[in-house]
Amino acid sequence: MSADLAKQQDQNKILTAQLDQANSRIADLKGQMEVTTQRMGLTQSELAKAKSRAEAIRQEQQTSDQKLTAQLGQVQKESEEKIGAVASEVGGAKKDIEATKTDLEATKRQAGAQLGRHERDERADRPEQDDLEDLRRRGDRNYYEFTLQKSKNAQRVGPVQMSLTRTDPKKAKYNRHSDSR
Repeated sequence: MSADLAKQQDQNKILTAQLDQANSRIADLKGQMEVTTQRMGLTQSELAKAKSRAEAIRQEQQTSDQKLTAQLGQVQKESEEKIGAVASEVGGAKKDIEATKTDLEATKRQAGAQLGRHERDERADRPEQDDLEDLRRRGDRNYYEFTLQKSKNAQRVGPVQMSLTRTDPKKAKYNRHSDSR
């Protein structure tokens, strides 16, 4: 019995040591659990704050969307009114343009008739000019009309450069220099 008792006591010591280890582990786990619970509490409060902030932002966005929609409706209405006004002005302008075109065509016809009579009268007075016009139409020559001012530098007139160096209006004389390049 004493041997059994000694054996039981040894087992009892071993079980007591294991129990102390288990209690120590339980205490460590309990401490970790308390820290985790505190962190979870902070996280839950932060999560609640974030949810409330997100809801506030969503409501602000909805309000802003409603205002923007109202403004867009107003702008669209004003634009349609302005477009209607511009369209009626354009219609009126088209009518005015058509009337002006009609008047212009009538004036051109009248002016053309008068100009034809005037040209016939002038041609009778200037037969040389008529000959120049005929040559110009046939393409036998190239004619360039120009006004030459008094200058030291030459002025290009068609394929020729010319300069007017001196004039005498009383005697209707002039000196010029020409260079064909």
